[in-house]
Amino acid sequence: MTMPQRLQQMASELYTAGLQLELLDSAGQVPSPLPVDQLQQQVIASRALAARTTLLAADFASRTGSDSSEYLGKARAELATAVTHTYNAVRLFTETASITAAATAHPDAPGGKAYEGRLVLAHADARGNLWRASEAITRAAQHLEMHRSVEQFLTDMRVPAPADPGTSPRHNHRR
Repeated sequence: MTMPQRLQQMASELYTAGLQLELLDSAGQVPSPLPVDQLQQQVIASRALAARTTLLAADFASRTGSDSSEYLGKARAELATAVTHTYNAVRLFTETASITAAATAHPDAPGGKAYEGRLVLAHADARGNLWRASEAITRAAQHLEMHRSVEQFLTDMRVPAPADPGTSPRHNHRR
């Protein structure tokens, strides 16, 4: 699989995960009882996505590290941003699972609605981080494509035009 394909695939996976890792039920409410196991699975899924994003960014950097192209530099920066967003998502999904575990352990504790509010905000922010990571990887792919287009343009400019046999120096000298 080519690097642009790998970037697009990762961007798609992050975007899809942001859609699928839901907290609220179909009525838009926090489910009762709280889905502790589901949220722990979301932590595991987000860790796997963060690890894969990191590996992709490292592979990209190792393949392009010696090239100082402006576009490749921008692509590397976008991939670093994507890595940051995915690890922020891990932190926030973990926070969501922790809030849920605390609320489940102490269901009669005061501040139940505060738990619920923190839970919803942290979870929504985690999903948003996955989407932002997807967008950053998409921008990285665009920078890579621009780099390749510029390289192709420069290559095309370097190739000399074929000489017209009737205008070569050998045929133009006078006797």
